Amino acid sequence: MLAIAAAAVLAADIYVHHRLSKYAAVNVWGYRGEVLGRKQPGEKRIFMIGPSTVFGVGFPPEDALPAQLERQLQQRVPHPVRVVNLGMPGEDAYAYRATIEDYRYLKPDAVIFYGDSNITGESAPIVLRHQSPIFRWTGYSPILHIALRERFLMWRHDGKIQEAYDDKVVFRPGDKEAGGLKAAADVADFMKSTEAASASPAAPPSCEKEFKNYCTSMNNAVTYARSLGLPALVVNQPYETPFQVHIQNALRQMLRDRHGNDAGVRYLDMGYGIDLKDSTLTYDGVHLTPAGNAKMASQLLEPALELLAAAGRD
Repeated sequence: MLAIAAAAVLAADIYVHHRLSKYAAVNVWGYRGEVLGRKQPGEKRIFMIGPSTVFGVGFPPEDALPAQLERQLQQRVPHPVRVVNLGMPGEDAYAYRATIEDYRYLKPDAVIFYGDSNITGESAPIVLRHQSPIFRWTGYSPILHIALRERFLMWRHDGKIQEAYDDKVVFRPGDKEAGGLKAAADVADFMKSTEAASASPAAPPSCEKEFKNYCTSMNNAVTYARSLGLPALVVNQPYETPFQVHIQNALRQMLRDRHGNDAGVRYLDMGYGIDLKDSTLTYDGVHLTPAGNAKMASQLLEPALELLAAAGRD
């Protein structure tokens, strides 16, 4: 009976993946866009890792920044190139090293670390994909519990999902349908588990105390990428607040101190690359529209070409 129930849940999960992957979800292996097979002859792959600004919240995967950059790169190089969208809404730099480890089997040639979800300079010790034991054991990424919860949130907020995330849901007596959807989501959450935070190594001395977790997480991710022979490009997303300039200055100094002699590590300041007040380029002052992602991709094109050249030398 348990096996039948598990098979039914898996079948439902795969169906939901199929229905939602083109719009607002990851594929069955936990990343955005089509499932990648073996590399083609001469193919190069760039991992793009970051938060929701990489994922491309609110638009199909082909409108997200990684896909936009991939199309522009493909127009400039004679060989196949893929930019793999490993963005995850709600994650920050702590998860970046784990993300490379989880997807090493895709055989990347280079890594772009883009943006950070926490504008305070902190780094929360969480890897969202690892909250699913099924993902940790098999690499398969369950989505049914997320879909049920998002359906519930959409119902509660008249289809306005951004409002759902900006506000906590308050249950009212008589909300039978709401209670049913919430219960279904909670039942489907049986596949989730929390992951204890591992002890963080000492912060790089060049980082200011208030940014030590963020700098340590970025240093761990970059160091791990370089240990695999992957050139790394660290890109900060457009500034939301003046305080972020301070954070990025600390990060830039840490990268100089720890990786300044490594030609395979580069920092790119895109803090002023997009006008976040331009409603044609961003729909909420943080996340870019398809036009905004296209503009950002055009500014990342030359650095990405240099990254691919460096991948050939390493």
